[in-house]
Amino acid sequence: VEEQDDRVVFNLLQLCASTNRGQSATLDQRYEIENAISDLEFSNPTPNAAMSEALNGEWRLVYASESMTRSSPFFWGFRKAFDGMSQPLPLLPGDLSEALFAITDGLPFQRVGTVVQTITGAGTNGTGTLESSVEVTLRVFDALIPPQNGFVTTTSKFEADG
Repeated sequence: VEEQDDRVVFNLLQLCASTNRGQSATLDQRYEIENAISDLEFSNPTPNAAMSEALNGEWRLVYASESMTRSSPFFWGFRKAFDGMSQPLPLLPGDLSEALFAITDGLPFQRVGTVVQTITGAGTNGTGTLESSVEVTLRVFDALIPPQNGFVTTTSKFEADG
């Protein structure tokens, strides 16, 4: 089973890399990736894996089913806060948060670099933290303005449930 899981992980990482971390994946590739993820989750021998200390550490994003910048807990909270609110412009998605995301996702001359999440405190009965850091480069006119590099970093706290 372990050798089979290693092969599934290797194939999954290869597919994620070939689809620009999922950003250029076709529907068939998304289906294949999500099935491989489900297979790995099912074969995981760790009981209650979502609460395991094995989650602690730094994790590099290799696949996202939507814009890589959405890996931040900020965007999850933003969606929850504006859930059900609509916006009036007919050219954008009806949901307010999705309309704002469509605008920011449409910014030209941007490149998303490394996306990392750092988890601490998992597997304890206390509070943990999740820090998400997304590297972004903006390029406008390289001859006049050098590329601008920066990180969008958010931190959230979580508590063990049960």
